[in-house]
Amino acid sequence: MWVEGEGRAPDFDGDGVPDDLDLCEVEMPGVPVDENGCPWDDDRDGVPNLIDRCPGTRPGAIVDQWGCVIDGDADGVLDTIDECPDTAADTLVDPVGCALDSDGDGIPDSQDVCPGTPADADVGANGCINGAANLPVLQAVHFEFNKDVLKPTANGVLDQVVEYLNANPDLRILIVGHTDSKGTDLYNLDLSWRRARSAYQYLIDAGVSEKRLLLAGKGEYEPIDSTGSTEGRALNRRVEFLVIE
Repeated sequence: MWVEGEGRAPDFDGDGVPDDLDLCEVEMPGVPVDENGCPWDDDRDGVPNLIDRCPGTRPGAIVDQWGCVIDGDADGVLDTIDECPDTAADTLVDPVGCALDSDGDGIPDSQDVCPGTPADADVGANGCINGAANLPVLQAVHFEFNKDVLKPTANGVLDQVVEYLNANPDLRILIVGHTDSKGTDLYNLDLSWRRARSAYQYLIDAGVSEKRLLLAGKGEYEPIDSTGSTEGRALNRRVEFLVIE
């Protein structure tokens, strides 16, 4: 470390930043540098302003040696072959840069609640098969505030679920628990899972194979009614049943 009074601070590359503070000790005479001794790079793409032919590239974009984008959405697929050049960050993509859809149902894996559906199946926005939405067995069952115990009124709906599954032995269902907006996010997520397990256990006790039942808890994140009224919150405290295959 240079000490004041012992002469001029060493500056190997002559950029005006002492060596003990210089993070980029490369001799590039005349190149403007920042306080760390590194060439200015306003768009932070790793290419100094002096040679950057494409200033202003968006954060995360992969660029060539001249600072020009070669992978604008940073999905690992070069723009020259990327058929979906604007995929969202962290989206899993196929070899041509489009959102991965393993079961070919048109719903990206990142949004698909029901992976493995046939490619020609008529599915909804969540990737689960349509057509069951009008069945009475898909009515929700509801819960008292802060409880995961099924109401007596739930038995009728759950018995219909059992009858439907017995009549359709090749189908599986997804049991999804929900809560109202009272309480913390983490607590409500746990409560929603416990509610789903209550319905799950009822079906198991009724003879449904556990291999035909999947569970999910969504906490308070998918309300179906107002979160600002007593009535709305009561409707939001529910378990729903989705046919997945």
